[in-house]
Amino acid sequence: MGMISEFTMEVILNIVADMEPAFEDLISGLPQDVLQSGISPIDQNAVGCEGTGNSTAQANSEEELNLDCYAYVAVSPFAQNEIESINLVVERGISFGGKLNLFNVYEVTAEAKVRKRGELTAHYSVFVLGH
Repeated sequence: MGMISEFTMEVILNIVADMEPAFEDLISGLPQDVLQSGISPIDQNAVGCEGTGNSTAQANSEEELNLDCYAYVAVSPFAQNEIESINLVVERGISFGGKLNLFNVYEVTAEAKVRKRGELTAHYSVFVLGH
């Protein structure tokens, strides 16, 4: 299972700039539409998503993990799995969900769940965002 709350070009470039300070000039010269391009959950404002940054509380089972708050890929081919420490159930099959924003022009959202042969649940949309 892989999950991420948000991952943008700005995050990637800032990591590179930590290792190579010359990249700071590049970052400051890029438009916000490029810097904010990236992957995020389908609905960052979903109920219960305000606490996704507290990994310590999640590890101590003080806070439940809401899969709707993350872009994710989950593979559990043989059976449903429960990760008790974070109160997360991974259904049998393959599933993914998330939103991709490209340059604040294109936005693609997708969520799919394949449970067994012949059983597919999928939702997707592609938006061209206006300026």
